[in-house]
Amino acid sequence: MEVKKTRKIRGFLSIELMLVLTVMAILGGISLYVGKRVVDRAKMVAMEAEAQMFITALLEYYGMTGKWPVGTEVWISVRSFDNFLRRKFDEVLLDNPYSLSKKHPKELPNMWIYIDISVVNNRSAEDVLGELRQRTQRMVSKREVRSFESVRYFFPKEGDRAWIFSIPKVVSGRKLEVRHP
Repeated sequence: MEVKKTRKIRGFLSIELMLVLTVMAILGGISLYVGKRVVDRAKMVAMEAEAQMFITALLEYYGMTGKWPVGTEVWISVRSFDNFLRRKFDEVLLDNPYSLSKKHPKELPNMWIYIDISVVNNRSAEDVLGELRQRTQRMVSKREVRSFESVRYFFPKEGDRAWIFSIPKVVSGRKLEVRHP
């Protein structure tokens, strides 16, 4: 009589398979979290670069004319003065990245600016921050307000109050077009 050898087929046990899937899920979750933080940081760096390019154009305008295109000591939204600022820059700057005459002009950055017009009436950082908190209707931290040369800037968050209602209608004695977002 011949004894048949049975060949054992080995495979994964269900517990081993569950363990492998659990480890993969944990690693996937960690990589998504880290990836999101890297993307968020990259977006913030891009926003900073865009803001500094805009402020450089403002400073160039000031250097050529001796006055700011928007003469105000309150927080204003850059995008709410879009057409006005583009026209002012076009009048003075030779290489205006935000030109109205270009086929595809760069969009103005979504930020609010505060220009320290006069050194004599320079308000303290707490006053400026207090005004920003009042306008956004939330607790804005000092870390959110940045400064570059004599311009303070702030990137609004999604929940911040609509800016249109608090913009002064007359700046530097001229009426401005206020665009609704």
